Amino acid sequence: GEKALGKLLNQSGIINSQVDRIALFENKVVLFEIKTLKLFTKGINFPHDGHGIHPEQLKLKINIARKINADAILVIFCKTTNLIYYQNCENLLQCENYYKCKKHGQHIYPIDEFEVCDYTTFKRRIFRTR
Repeated sequence: GEKALGKLLNQSGIINSQVDRIALFENKVVLFEIKTLKLFTKGINFPHDGHGIHPEQLKLKINIARKINADAILVIFCKTTNLIYYQNCENLLQCENYYKCKKHGQHIYPIDEFEVCDYTTFKRRIFRTR
């Protein structure tokens, strides 16, 4: 059903996106884009270690969040480091220090652009609002 509706919306030209998770923190709506990825490592293809998202996906999440006065947060569960990297999508949009992946078109942001923590710390940070 989700794929069928997505296809219909796309064919109709209606801007749409799946939200991986939606939450209410201290009366503020938060849209989460969640990824489980390996770290893009510095080397021949990338000038820095980092994580990425396609810019159109980032802009769409921000556009939707703005329309409903919400925040959009990218959360990456890293399979390489077993750490969690997260950042407000608005902050990533403002970042100029990214590398455009030639293969997929993703913008790879340096890990310094993210908040980084282990699972236990991330859990504490999420539940601090409760």
